[in-house]
Formats: sequence, C-alpha cells, structure tokens
Amino acid sequence: IYDSGSAQYVSWGRGSLLENYGQNVTYVVSEGVSGRLVVGISCIGCPSGVNVTDSRRMVELTFIVSEPGATSVRFANASLLDSAAPNPAPIPGLDWFGGTLTGN
Repeated sequence: IYDSGSAQYVSWGRGSLLENYGQNVTYVVSEGVSGRLVVGISCIGCPSGVNVTDSRRMVELTFIVSEPGATSVRFANASLLDSAAPNPAPIPGLDWFGGTLTGN
C-alpha cells in the first residue's frame, strides 16, 4: 500500500531470492486500485527450507515520487505459503517490512 497522491507505480523486476534456485519462478504484479499493488510469486520445485532470513529481494518494485519528501510503503495481508503442506498454509513467524519512498 502506498500514497498514490505522492508516488506512481512504474514497473517490477525479478528478485534474487528464488531465482538463485534455478527453478520456474512466476511473478504476478497488478495495480487493481490506485495506491494498492497485488504481488504474487510462486516457485515450482523450489526446495523446502529456502533461507529468507537474509536481505535478498523476492521482487523489486519501481516507483516515481512526484513530491519532495517521504511517503511510506507498507504490507497488508502478506503471507508466505508452504506448498509442501497438504493444504498450502501460511508459514508462521515471518516479519514483513515496508519502507519509505523519498522524492527530491
């Protein structure tokens, strides 16, 4: 979620976290409502226990900030699903961090 009055979503790029496993990674990024991106990433054949404790990116999002100053970006309804479970379920204990977009 971001302030669409201060920033404009431009594009997305592949991250390095899942790509390092050389598997079939699929990305879906869409802006259904202004100021709200829906991002889905799936990795077919990724091994169990992918290390997500480091700072590699899952996806890179690019914005243009139209006003000087800072505006926040935050997550809503974020989850990482365990596809090895009988019914894919959210993996507990993960922290999702937003950030700041800054214009000059």
